[in-house]
Amino acid sequence: MARFNSPINGALDIALRNKLCSMLYSALNTALHSYENPKAMLRRWRKLGSLAFTEVLIISSSSDWDLYPSAFWVHPWIAQNLRDSGAGEIHCFVQQWLDSQPLEAGISENPEEEDAKVQHLMKLLAALNPD
Repeated sequence: MARFNSPINGALDIALRNKLCSMLYSALNTALHSYENPKAMLRRWRKLGSLAFTEVLIISSSSDWDLYPSAFWVHPWIAQNLRDSGAGEIHCFVQQWLDSQPLEAGISENPEEEDAKVQHLMKLLAALNPD
């Protein structure tokens, strides 16, 4: 049976992007506010630059993050998604966050809400394309 190509595919791509962005912002906001002086830490991260800081984030998402002095704790669910995405896919979001740009309208600060949107679209797509 042929698979039905639906507008849901495009919506799912957008929802996955929004989920990744929400997770990244959540991880970085949580990390930043875990420091005694968040403003100084943010200045330090900005001085590193977005490419180098993206690498710090990837290291922080690894299972042995605590072995690296510049790394910080990232929630395991978020860390897994960031590792699966890789630096190239998240760099633009890191740059936006370092530039203090807010999340785009319609993207929740709660990554679990964005995940629920993804799951809903995946169920709809599965209903259109049963195996």
